[in-house]
Amino acid sequence: RQPRYGKVFPNPASDHFELTLEQDHPFSSAELISAGGRVMRTHDISSRDRVIFETGGLRSGQYILKLSGGTLSEETVVIIR
Repeated sequence: RQPRYGKVFPNPASDHFELTLEQDHPFSSAELISAGGRVMRTHDISSRDRVIFETGGLRSGQYILKLSGGTLSEETVVIIR
């Protein structure tokens, strides 16, 4: 399922991926969460429409990118090679 407010590319990612957001998105933070539930990367995305996540040093596998703000949240799967 494609997220409503954001897009991730490239996905699968190797050394980084980019999150692009709708200009009117309601989120304040983006967290990259490992399969084990640990938050590996966090970005403040309050007034941004583009964020680059560096993935160097992360293990290959599936991660969840969780966007959150207020009562809203949105999740998408990111694959890291």
